[in-house]
Amino acid sequence: MHSFTDCAMGVTLGTLLWWVLTSWSGIPVVFSSTNPLYYLLSILPVGEMTASGLVVHIGQGLGLTARIHSWVQTSGWPVPAILIPLCLLLVNQHPQPVDDCPCFEDAIAFLSVVLGILLGRWAVGTSGSGHTIVMPGSGWILSSGEWTQIERGWEDMVVGILTIFVWRIVAKSTLHLVLPPIFRLLAKIFDLPNRRFYTPATDYKSVPSEFNTPNGVIDFRGRLLLGGEGRDVKMRSVGGGEKEREKKVDFDILTSRNEAREDKNGRPVKHYDADVLTKVAVYAGIGLISAEIMPFML
Repeated sequence: MHSFTDCAMGVTLGTLLWWVLTSWSGIPVVFSSTNPLYYLLSILPVGEMTASGLVVHIGQGLGLTARIHSWVQTSGWPVPAILIPLCLLLVNQHPQPVDDCPCFEDAIAFLSVVLGILLGRWAVGTSGSGHTIVMPGSGWILSSGEWTQIERGWEDMVVGILTIFVWRIVAKSTLHLVLPPIFRLLAKIFDLPNRRFYTPATDYKSVPSEFNTPNGVIDFRGRLLLGGEGRDVKMRSVGGGEKEREKKVDFDILTSRNEAREDKNGRPVKHYDADVLTKVAVYAGIGLISAEIMPFML
């Protein structure tokens, strides 16, 4: 029953989202003056009057996507001034899950990619350059009102994937180096927001590289090693009895192996506060590169 409910809600929300975003004209239905619904619909702001009667387009989309793109391309500097703080606000206000699940990272990826695409459209619209691309890599562009087919080879796909891969490595490494000192400096001025399961910059020296260090090590004394320094953590259990009361402690503490996510090597996945803004920048860059930069270059 739980799986059926998830599927039903997913289909319903997906259909609703498609209806809000799409510019589909709908299915035209003509109501003549002899139809009892004609007079009721005629006083409502739906349909259009024609010689044959009232034409109502059933299922007509609201066209939010077209409106957003029009606003992004024609509104100038208020676009990034609104979109960037809005994205950061949504990331900050994302509900904090009870357990360490990847839902927060998925939300960051989704929002940031959309942000990167919209900022790319804004840059193209502001500069007045570039073509209108229906789908990056599709092989078709709309230029001067005419469709033009462009050959797309495997080499373009390889170049695009490698570009995104290099961008991710360079941007992530750079931000992991730059952001923690900035956070420590700001923490001396005011209290920074801190998410559950994310270690604040004041509690570690540097973010370990994902290529040469494990995600974290918990020794038998229950001390979490961060940047070479130990930090006491309270261990929680999912068992019953006396240990059940330990589950009622403050959820802001780090969890044990039984409740924390683990990587492919069985180690608990550690998160740092610098990871949040790093993911926003990395995924926004991926959206920008995929939607605008690579199609323009290739």
